[in-house]
Amino acid sequence: MEQDFIVYETLEAELVKSNGKTVLESLEDGSSFVFVKTIGQGAFSKVKLAERQWKNENGELLKADYAVKIMHKGILKKQRCVIYNRENVMKMTNNWEKIESEIDIWRRLCNENVIRLYEIINSKNLEHLYLIIEYADCGQIMKWNSNDQRYEMNTLIVSHVKNKYPEIFTRFSEREALGKVIFKQVCEGLEFLHSRFIVHKDLKPDNILFCSEKVLFKLTDFTISEQLEGPEALCYNPPGTTPFQAPESMLSGVGFVGEKSDVWALGICIYSFMNNGQLPFWEPESEIFTQMAIQNNPVHYPNDFSENLKLILTGILNKDPVQRLNLQQILSHPWLVNN
Repeated sequence: MEQDFIVYETLEAELVKSNGKTVLESLEDGSSFVFVKTIGQGAFSKVKLAERQWKNENGELLKADYAVKIMHKGILKKQRCVIYNRENVMKMTNNWEKIESEIDIWRRLCNENVIRLYEIINSKNLEHLYLIIEYADCGQIMKWNSNDQRYEMNTLIVSHVKNKYPEIFTRFSEREALGKVIFKQVCEGLEFLHSRFIVHKDLKPDNILFCSEKVLFKLTDFTISEQLEGPEALCYNPPGTTPFQAPESMLSGVGFVGEKSDVWALGICIYSFMNNGQLPFWEPESEIFTQMAIQNNPVHYPNDFSENLKLILTGILNKDPVQRLNLQQILSHPWLVNN
């Protein structure tokens, strides 16, 4: 589902304290964001739940929940990093430019399976940049458990999906029924990105969120996403998280097809979700060992995986990107269609 929309830009705002809470007030439209709690933490950002308060034309006070991604502008501009352009030429930049690229991509995305960016607050008198984004009330579909070295499923999603799609749970196990619903929507969100020649490059359970109201699973975090010139255009900057990196993306100085890399990461997500959070390639001692496993080791499938699940994962987790399934083939595969 796609529709026209506007991302608002606010250039005049201030932070105030009210009743012990921090409030971000717009000096342009009179609305305010009351920060409630921190709900996420990134490498150079923090995400907070905030209650937006504003008055309608009748003077009635209205409220709604949003997520706010907060970044320190000065730190972003000081943090240097190296990227490769479309001609595979190395370029020195900073994280502020990377955030500008993220915003440029995000502001053009309007799809029911993608977290939406609503407003950018970049006031000269404030140290931080604020991105006002859609709030996913149930959070990530899975969270990493560092003690057990695996992902744990977010149990909040189960009852909502069962209520929306009860029939599928009469035909498949709970885990498989959930997986079919979740990853069909994830594929549709990814297909939307790729139709715009945008590759996500950091697809993982942490970046798949769940909104309970309409039972929708949504992609988020476009920090390292890339806008390409076409479907076969090459990427030269590696994907973000090692256990989800495609084998071809690890070859130094060699470009890789970003869409194929996203599909590989999708396969790792499906495998992990269906295998009680266990990753197919994971060596906790070293990232290098994990990369070696991805490049050299076969995928081992648990005995309780259905035949169609094994077939779709075999097609997705093909180490040869040319032979790897594309999203159209995945969406028409019996594991997703026969629901």
